[in-house]
Amino acid sequence: MQMKIHARLTFALALLAPGIALAQPAPPAPPPAPETEAPVAPAPVAPAPVAPAPVAYPPPAGYAPPAAGYPAPSAPQLRQGMTFEANLGIGWIHASANGDSDTSPLSLGGLDLGVGGWASPQLAITGRIAGVTWSENGGRLTSGALLGAAQYWIDDHLWIGGGLGIGVGVVSGTNTSESHTGFGLEARAGYTFSATTENTFNASIEIMPTFVDDVTLTSIALLFGYQHL
Repeated sequence: MQMKIHARLTFALALLAPGIALAQPAPPAPPPAPETEAPVAPAPVAPAPVAPAPVAYPPPAGYAPPAAGYPAPSAPQLRQGMTFEANLGIGWIHASANGDSDTSPLSLGGLDLGVGGWASPQLAITGRIAGVTWSENGGRLTSGALLGAAQYWIDDHLWIGGGLGIGVGVVSGTNTSESHTGFGLEARAGYTFSATTENTFNASIEIMPTFVDDVTLTSIALLFGYQHL
């Protein structure tokens, strides 16, 4: 009896062995290899456009290239075109006739006026009114002249001048006035302080003899003046 049980148990085990073997869990599958990302190639960069090199053309004949920066202002063109003068100062009148002479006290020199034009940068031709007036106790003596004159510039500061024309001698009182005309001459010299602008100032000396009838009136003046070059 026991042998039958044993035989049946052995037979059952034999039948169950394959099933048990099949029922054994399969060994775990090896973990999958980690996925490696394929390297991404950088996007191609388009080359920067290259500006074409400027083509150097030869400048036309007589062309001067512009200077760097702002152009320097051109200097004004002086001593050309019109000129104008005005002078005022102090003076004296020396009168002589028939061997007698006398000199007035300090008097008014000017107002002298002149207008004309430049014949060249050194020479101006002008028309001038000049004179000296002495006043005292209501009486007045004026020695003057209407002149055609020339002014010659030795350099940018020193100049000389001269003229000739109609001389005038005027004697006036409270209720009377008497004038005589004759021949007048002028000689002068001056110094201009700044000759780099159109509007200049100067100091000058002027000697002007006037021949009226049998009397010679010589006016001498120290003047301060303005001149437009």
